[in-house]
Amino acid sequence: MRTLAVRITDDLRAQLDVIAQLNDRSVTEEIRLSLEDWIERSKSDPQVLKRAETVRADIEHEAQTKRNAIGAIGDQNA
Repeated sequence: MRTLAVRITDDLRAQLDVIAQLNDRSVTEEIRLSLEDWIERSKSDPQVLKRAETVRADIEHEAQTKRNAIGAIGDQNA
């Protein structure tokens, strides 16, 4: 597991502390569970899915550009 530092207001922290206590969980566990839930909901959000298509295309284009550059370097050394 990796550690993540997040800055929150005193009011939000107080509410988080109370929720964790009411659920008999640690603050860390409450945050982890909340993030897992938010990520799962985001995976089915139409706006997120649409943006994912654009990001995927950008990544594939960048990867192809880098493959071409490596190929060009390799061709020069042959």
